[in-house]
Amino acid sequence: TVAAPAFVLEAEPLPDVPDGADTPEREAAAITEAVESAALDMESTLAGVSNATEADVLKAHLAILRDPEFLERVHSRIGSGCSAGAAIIAARDHYTLVLGASESEYLRERAMDVRDVCAQLLHRLYPTAERRERPVPAERHILVTEDLTPSDFLAQDKNLLAGIVMSQGGVTSHTVILARAAGIPCVVGAQNIERMVKTGDSLVVDATRGLVVIDPPTAVLRYYLLEQERERRRKEQLAGHAAAEGRTRDGRRVEVSANAGMVEEAASAFAGGAEGIGLFRTELLFMDRDTPPTEDEQFEVYSRIVAEAGGRPVIFRTLDVGGDKPIPYLGLPEEANPFLGYRAVRFYPEHEDILNAQIRAVLRAAALGTVRLMVPMISCVEEVRYAKGLVSKAAESLDADGIQRGNVEVGIMVEVPSAAMIIPALATEAEFFSIGTNDLAQYLMAVDRGNRNVSHLKSLLHPALLKTLMKIVDDAHAAGRWAGMCGEMAGVERLAPVLVGLGLDELSMAGPNIPAMKAALGKWRTDECREMLESAAAQPTSADAEAVVSAFTPSGERPAVLGVAITNLKSTAQSREEAIKELVDLLSLDGRAGDPNLVEEAIWRREDEYPTGVGYGFAIPHCKSKDVLVNSIGFLRLDEPIVWQAEDEEPVRFVLMLAIREADHGTEHLRIFAKLARRIMNDEFRERLLTESDAAELVGFIRSEIE
Repeated sequence: TVAAPAFVLEAEPLPDVPDGADTPEREAAAITEAVESAALDMESTLAGVSNATEADVLKAHLAILRDPEFLERVHSRIGSGCSAGAAIIAARDHYTLVLGASESEYLRERAMDVRDVCAQLLHRLYPTAERRERPVPAERHILVTEDLTPSDFLAQDKNLLAGIVMSQGGVTSHTVILARAAGIPCVVGAQNIERMVKTGDSLVVDATRGLVVIDPPTAVLRYYLLEQERERRRKEQLAGHAAAEGRTRDGRRVEVSANAGMVEEAASAFAGGAEGIGLFRTELLFMDRDTPPTEDEQFEVYSRIVAEAGGRPVIFRTLDVGGDKPIPYLGLPEEANPFLGYRAVRFYPEHEDILNAQIRAVLRAAALGTVRLMVPMISCVEEVRYAKGLVSKAAESLDADGIQRGNVEVGIMVEVPSAAMIIPALATEAEFFSIGTNDLAQYLMAVDRGNRNVSHLKSLLHPALLKTLMKIVDDAHAAGRWAGMCGEMAGVERLAPVLVGLGLDELSMAGPNIPAMKAALGKWRTDECREMLESAAAQPTSADAEAVVSAFTPSGERPAVLGVAITNLKSTAQSREEAIKELVDLLSLDGRAGDPNLVEEAIWRREDEYPTGVGYGFAIPHCKSKDVLVNSIGFLRLDEPIVWQAEDEEPVRFVLMLAIREADHGTEHLRIFAKLARRIMNDEFRERLLTESDAAELVGFIRSEIE
């Protein structure tokens, strides 16, 4: 979240391409010169770049510049009588059309990279064309534009760039990836935003919710400034965890890795503390093409990933496509139920040439670092043996060709229930296991995760799923095999005690979740989490299992209900909304709340039903929520009294917020609430709350009064 003035950046017009053409030889020479000039500039910029993500985008643009197919198409148009500029435009339009029609968002976003490179070539071909001087903002700002090319992003002063809003683009565009790596909030798809905003307008960009607020009222702006401050403090808290090893409280090692589908994602994840790549989705390389990528093309990408890893492990998943991920040149049949059909390892026998090229590329990359190969959709031992046979053949062919290669461990994704039931047998062939909870859950519960009519039946805490996960990990360890998890569940912070209880060796998740998960793992002991997990798995329903998990707390000294960290005696809150948000944020920063937004929503549900102003200038907002991790009472003394409710006789000067865990079924919170309400009627009690200047003294006083 960020608040700052807008700076509207208009698209830079392309130079006019003159009618007619010189001789094909001269036009071809002009193209060659423009390409070399652009390449030299990119290489020069690349040499001075320290940010891995920026370097990867520049390398991707260099790859487009030197792509033989791209250059051949340009020169073919010149041979047909086109000028160099017209040939570039024709090639740009062709690739933009092809990529833009893709069902893969990632490949659709590559069209912007092609347009960016082609624009740079056009400006080099026609340097005499007048280029309008673009204004440069002199203060911190939010950049608003129709679309921002990666090269335009790289040209920005990051010290002044507070946020980005684009009417075009998608979340997988290189510009968004660059912004994410730089920690700059970015919202895309805000249609016509560049026409609705003018330079200097006040803006709020809430990237978490995908919101853009234009000229926010003072109250809204102040709310988001509080949000910005909480995010800043949370980031500071987690900074130390990013570089640390993943470990449980009792010292058990848990590797915390990242899922990725492109080099830029991997680079960003490593910068954010990833200890490896637990899942690299190779299928993105195969989409939106007329032919499969060559072995060399794949090796170029895989080797870059391994280089980024710098010795850390990388797990490449073999091609995982099927009826739900159509690739026209494979000729895969349309199926009524593609999730149960001809996909992943099941289509390999008829396409061994494609798999051979992929596995050869992975083996070549393995010579550069620690690489593992993971096969998806395994349901029986025979499929593992078959996949290992493909690896052996690829290794033998590389040896015969005299090409350097490394060795890889071959493991499987556990996502089919039949595989989960025969781990001991699979372990005689597979060298490691990684649980894909997304597919495993939908297959186990017969719930199509994309079907809204039944999606409510899916639960990551369904007792059947918990028992299955326990069996997978226990059986893998009994066979001496490593067990990880790369599905959605692996990155859910509130499920950290479940993950610890499972005894997983590795967790792989979206890169931005890594520091928080490392911090969460460090709170829990394996033996205690295992006991809790067994209790949750023994419950009859998902709701009952959820209650067990929510009620579980770390052993040792539990945080007191009261605390200095959740007390502020000099609050500048100017409204009920700000006061509630400030108190919830204090809970979150002190590790007492999971998702602060959900705790805030729970508070407001109570506020809408019951008056929480208790008179005498005091208010006691309260809630029960599964996102409250520790029963807590927070205090806020306001510099200036605020109107709490219209019907209150006097404004509120002191706020006591009571937050109770949903799992607490007793009436303790009602007892505390009633005692506080009674004590507030006492003049001396109120006077002490309104005048005590030391937070620790005040907390001690209130504790003595309510215990």
